[in-house]
Amino acid sequence: MRNALQDTSLQSRITTVYGNANFGLQSWAPGIVGGADLAVAVAKHVSVVPQVRLTWVRRSDDPSQPMWLLGLDSFVWRGAVGLRASF
Repeated sequence: MRNALQDTSLQSRITTVYGNANFGLQSWAPGIVGGADLAVAVAKHVSVVPQVRLTWVRRSDDPSQPMWLLGLDSFVWRGAVGLRASF
């Protein structure tokens, strides 16, 4: 599945003795997402569903790009567990 992904980062820097100044970085990049679910029945109408997703995002190698300083990898793994009820 192809997606347009948004990266967002909020960073803080202390500017005075009275508080922080916040600034954010944001960028859009093309990406590809794939994954799998595995339903494990725990009752007649209820399943526990572990999930895994792998996302590939095109990242820049150009140090002049603002998001480059975060050092993010092109591959992002996400795991989750869901509860599925069917009626």
